Amino acid sequence: MLIVDDSSYARDGLRSILAHDAAVEVVGEAENGCDAIEQAMRLRPDVILMDLQMPAMDGLEATRCIKTHLPLQRVICLAVHPQNGSAALDAGASSYLLKDAPRDQLLAAIRGPAAV
Repeated sequence: MLIVDDSSYARDGLRSILAHDAAVEVVGEAENGCDAIEQAMRLRPDVILMDLQMPAMDGLEATRCIKTHLPLQRVICLAVHPQNGSAALDAGASSYLLKDAPRDQLLAAIRGPAAV
């Protein structure tokens, strides 16, 4: 799993949540879309948790780029506003979640390929 968020607090929180699940291994972190693309190409994680709003390159553009080069990559976009969900799916995300989604919903999205 690759965690992408410009907030170190958000990355730390996600890493902490995922540390309790033996089936999930966090292999890397990125703080913007450019770094996410580089990390995705290098690490080839099974799943990418992608924040949508970041500096340098947003999560939508990064998702489009990653899906162009790695079409089988699962990208789960994390959005603050529900209206951003359809844009995430249009960009190629496998699914999207609101950032305030319950832990069990996050883990279900990571484990399963179906859109949330």
